[in-house]
Amino acid sequence: MSTNDLPAVILDALRKYEQEHAAANSSPTVARLNALAQSYDRATTDAHRENLAAEVAEELSLAEAGTIRRAAKAVELGMPGIICRARATGMEPNEIARQLGATGSYVRRILRENRTTLAEAVASLRVAGRKFDETVEKTRAAVEAATGEAAIDEQATTARAWARDYARRHNGGTRPTNAEPDTD
Repeated sequence: MSTNDLPAVILDALRKYEQEHAAANSSPTVARLNALAQSYDRATTDAHRENLAAEVAEELSLAEAGTIRRAAKAVELGMPGIICRARATGMEPNEIARQLGATGSYVRRILRENRTTLAEAVASLRVAGRKFDETVEKTRAAVEAATGEAAIDEQATTARAWARDYARRHNGGTRPTNAEPDTD
């Protein structure tokens, strides 16, 4: 596996963990939440919304509905920070609104009301970027160290095997008294 494959492997592992954890705790998965959000986006008329409401009522358990409701409240509380962070990365208000399923005026109002938060978000992103770079560097160094240790272990194993073969050939199959025992 190359280091280029590492992010995909990590994401796959996280998805599998999330699915197992969600199944064990009757929690909705991200895929299920995405499907629900897409259904809501497509429900543009009252009749469509009524059909969606009936589907949700039949498909979601009480525990899942409670989890989604609490998560939605938490997201709503964090919305100013989410919007400010997106704007701090250079995203335009209308693009933020489009991704949130909100109006541009809502996003601009949040930005006006949270000018200090926006400045903090910009500063936070700069720090996070440096920390991310440091984490990537530490991870790269750890992978290189582990790879190096594995290569050294492999070389040591090869050297021991060669020494055993040499001793067998040149000592009539007997091991010198100071030799290490066979562990391979």
